[in-house]
Amino acid sequence: MPVLPYPFYVQRGFGKGCILQGKRLRLQIRVLSFTEVLARRWISEIRLNRRGIIHGIWREVFLPMSLKNRLHNIRKRIPLAMFREQEHVARRLKNLEKKLFREGGPDEGFDREIALLEQELDRSLRERALRAAQRPALRYPETLPITARKDDIIGALAENQVIIVSGDTGSGKSTQLPKMCLEAGRGIGGKIGCTQPRRIAASTIAHRIAEEMGESLGRSVGYKVRFRDRTPRTAYIKILTDGMLLAETQRDPHLTQYDTLIIDEAHERTINIDFLLGILKTLIRKRHELKVAETGKPMKSIILMQR
Repeated sequence: MPVLPYPFYVQRGFGKGCILQGKRLRLQIRVLSFTEVLARRWISEIRLNRRGIIHGIWREVFLPMSLKNRLHNIRKRIPLAMFREQEHVARRLKNLEKKLFREGGPDEGFDREIALLEQELDRSLRERALRAAQRPALRYPETLPITARKDDIIGALAENQVIIVSGDTGSGKSTQLPKMCLEAGRGIGGKIGCTQPRRIAASTIAHRIAEEMGESLGRSVGYKVRFRDRTPRTAYIKILTDGMLLAETQRDPHLTQYDTLIIDEAHERTINIDFLLGILKTLIRKRHELKVAETGKPMKSIILMQR
């Protein structure tokens, strides 16, 4: 069944109409104020059957200007919230708009639902602003080889969505790369996640990063292994095993609590790492704000680049 193309050259007030299969369709739309989403949803109801007869659901929805502005402000502020709340708030807003269209206008409890949505969005905006203001100071050991390439790595993170960092064992990839991501402006809208193949490595690296930042473990840096999670809500960096990150995809397929993911020791090519790389390859097409970094040994970096 063909669908009429959008837009229909419809203006506020009375519609101009459009030419369709040699016939002129006049849209008698008398609307005081439409939100953009509701207008598109209303027009999408117009369809053609096989005989070319137009049918659809026609309904006038009158919205107060104050309510229209509230809906518009919520939609405009969603990209500024924490990533884990963006999808949730957008889904709730869409359901409210569907309800508004279905019932022909706001009911008694609509203002209360909008107020709750605004409160949730305000909390998320305050949390993101607080994270940006309280970002910890960063220090890098001069003896590590990766410190000399800090500016190159930060520049690559700013210009690319996926980067590969190759270096020998002991070059400082595991401990310094999360801090470089934080200095590049990541970790504000979500956490910086860094995976490790083994539990001992995850806890050890988390303690080391916290020590270099001059903090105790459990403030800006946390870790998560099986049966133990020492990651507070306010953490910027989260070290976890690749199995735990894979388990989190079952509850959160889009991994919205992270804005940067580092797959450390990706050259080991374990089953969990291969699954994660496949998931991230699909995820970066849906979440353009997500940054992914892979680390490996120099001789095997070409394998990662071919994935």
